[in-house]
Amino acid sequence: MKPSRKSLVILLAVSFLTGALYSRTITFDFVNYDDTVYVTDNAPVSAGLTWASIRYAFTTGDTGTWQPLALLSHMLDSTLYGMHAGGHHATSAIFHTLNTFLLGFALLRMTGAAGPSIFVAAVFGLHPMHVESVAWVSERKDVLSTFFAMLAMCAYAQWAETLRKRWLVAATIALALGLLAKPMLVTLPLVLLLLDYWPLQRVHRKGRLRCFALLLAEKLAMIALAAAVCVTTVTVQRAAQATSAVDALPFVLRIENALVAYVRYMGKTVWPQDLLIFYPHPLDSLSAWTVAGNAVVLIAIASLSYRFRNFAPYLLTGWFWFLITLLPVIGIVQVGTQAMADRYNYVPMVGLLIMMAWGTRDLLKSTSTVSKNFAGAGACAILVVLAILTWSRIGIWRNSESLYRGTLATMPDNPVGNLGLGALLVDRHRYEEAIPLLETSLRQKHREKEAHYHLGIAFQHTYDYIKAESHYRAAVHLDPEYSEAWNNLGVTLNVLGKPAESLAALERAVDTGPNNVEAAVNLIRYLTQVGHTGDAKRRAMEAATRFPQSQEIRAMFDQLSATGPLTTP
Repeated sequence: MKPSRKSLVILLAVSFLTGALYSRTITFDFVNYDDTVYVTDNAPVSAGLTWASIRYAFTTGDTGTWQPLALLSHMLDSTLYGMHAGGHHATSAIFHTLNTFLLGFALLRMTGAAGPSIFVAAVFGLHPMHVESVAWVSERKDVLSTFFAMLAMCAYAQWAETLRKRWLVAATIALALGLLAKPMLVTLPLVLLLLDYWPLQRVHRKGRLRCFALLLAEKLAMIALAAAVCVTTVTVQRAAQATSAVDALPFVLRIENALVAYVRYMGKTVWPQDLLIFYPHPLDSLSAWTVAGNAVVLIAIASLSYRFRNFAPYLLTGWFWFLITLLPVIGIVQVGTQAMADRYNYVPMVGLLIMMAWGTRDLLKSTSTVSKNFAGAGACAILVVLAILTWSRIGIWRNSESLYRGTLATMPDNPVGNLGLGALLVDRHRYEEAIPLLETSLRQKHREKEAHYHLGIAFQHTYDYIKAESHYRAAVHLDPEYSEAWNNLGVTLNVLGKPAESLAALERAVDTGPNNVEAAVNLIRYLTQVGHTGDAKRRAMEAATRFPQSQEIRAMFDQLSATGPLTTP
């Protein structure tokens, strides 16, 4: 159905409001919560688009998953804006604005219902639960993959109307690009199948199974793409040790958490309070009553959606949109240690919004004009409240400290908030403030090696070398390849008068950290101090070859060369 000019104007206004809301992010900094991994400390990405960086994007698993197009978008931003964070934020805001418009346009195109379509798009654009996906540079993959998903939906609507193969090919290409940005899009072929049922009405009551079989057959290329990406993603995640082992997180607990998480996503969609950058996973079994209650809620909604399928088919489409699109990240295959995440609800929320918007429209069909006007005013009020909440939520992403302090204001024992703020304060030499935060994070068993490492630094600089040694040893026990911790342990052991252990630790730091300049400098300096000139010369030669740009190593090499014969590297 061709959208009216009035509908398009209103949709454009809503999209413009969304973009204006997020425009404040152009003054924000990067945060040290994964932005270092994706952009600032990622040399191929920060170098911009080059042939070497493009090859890196398609072959690396450094980010814990396979997402080459997302990395390429970061590289393009680095080329355009360098390390000016505002440009990177602007790109994400633009994509979210486009997604808001495309979602509304696709629904208008498929249903012809202006009110519900625009309301769904408006809530999608203005909902505070989506702030994480837009204001966090590292989550470019969310807004980018959804952009291609929305293009795929628009192309698929054209295919359903015209049956011209070029539109099906266009939808398949859009899906492929979306999968290259974020593998979570593997469920899109099933979403398109749901759209076949409603609103496209391509499933006939007679011969329903045959219809579904034919509709699946036309999506075989999409399904094959999704399957290939699933295999690639699981392989990369396992190689990066990003998934949790069954013995670390039992399968029964994963199912229990999934049931609870589904209902929590619904609750935060309707009532977006206490939003967090990290929701800790319940590492112990959940209450049987809690799990059973949440299971009953899910089953009841599914049953009602099926019962009213003939009168309100959008309920089935919306409900299974929500369930299916969340399935890859609901925790059955656990990646990370979170119970849920706001960013995971970026696309799934649309299913719930469809149920609410079209359900409200049908409930108001037989009411008076006054009631309809009242409902319209209520919808506007909801959007105003969401915009205010989103504006406030965006503010915590201004910089790393505001992010972590905002998180701890909502949940004082949040492990990511404590570790992140503690590490940040250590970097700023505010050790006394950092120690209790890091100790809290450690008690919650969150990223323990990092907590031990930063606690070691804090105690080392407050001259409690025994505690520093203990934490550094704990860090290298958890990760024997932790070069920075080995280096600091070596320095600490030297202060404590343990020369043999200090030398062994510094050598291990160099051997495990081929790019650790500080470890190389410390080892050369230590060997020189204890009179092992020959070993110092050898290590200096190796370091000068490995780090030709380091003036400190070059000076040490030249000084050692003056003490006797030494081959120039």
